[in-house]
Amino acid sequence: VGNAGAIENPSDGSPLTLSKAIALAGGFARFAKRSAVTIYRGGKMLTTVDVMKALSSSGAEDPLLQPGDTVFVPESRL
Repeated sequence: VGNAGAIENPSDGSPLTLSKAIALAGGFARFAKRSAVTIYRGGKMLTTVDVMKALSSSGAEDPLLQPGDTVFVPESRL
């Protein structure tokens, strides 16, 4: 992402979704692998998400994040 690091929960009380967290972190970097974003909770892998599918009209879910979650966006050179 553009600015890796901790993201604060929105002050307006709205839920923090995966796509919102990525946007707050500056969006995807040029070589980000958008199809394999992983969420870790409590140090263990929770799920892997295809963010582009989650943002499309395919009905895939944009997961809600909880405080302490870690989002990992891998790199792809393809």
